[in-house]
Amino acid sequence: MEIYNKTGEKWEQLSIELTFARYQHCAVDISGKLLIMGGKAEASVTETVEQYTINLATLEASNITKANMLTERYMFSCAVFENNVYISGGTDTYDDSVDMYDVDKDVWTRLTTTLNDGSSYYRQIINLNGALYLFAKVTEVYKDGIWSLVNDSTISENDFFNMVVVPCENYLCG
Repeated sequence: MEIYNKTGEKWEQLSIELTFARYQHCAVDISGKLLIMGGKAEASVTETVEQYTINLATLEASNITKANMLTERYMFSCAVFENNVYISGGTDTYDDSVDMYDVDKDVWTRLTTTLNDGSSYYRQIINLNGALYLFAKVTEVYKDGIWSLVNDSTISENDFFNMVVVPCENYLCG
């Protein structure tokens, strides 16, 4: 594993390697720990989750295996919201599920409320201004345990896209 040193403007090698090589996975920083979830490992899709703790002063790192995701996923989206991790999309089937990982309990649960865009394979889920938004064929917001339709989108069900939040006034820019 490598980490980018923005002060020195260079990549530096950490003291640990990934347990196995993976791609098309999702990763988040939660409470100063790196959580790497799912993805493809060679020809198979995985549901594994690993948590890495990195000491930036020494570049020493350690990892532990966490509870597996409920579904094997790759090319999916993930976001941290209210100290939990939410994931959606990317499985081999079109579904309307969103799964939540409780970091403190090390438990995954499937949200009982379903999305309004059940036919979208590619989705992006983002924590924006204290609310959880999902972008796909439609834009939805998660409040009080319910996904609500915000509006339609120009994104088709087969469009692969990524998003990044850039601070600006009154708009999601990027």
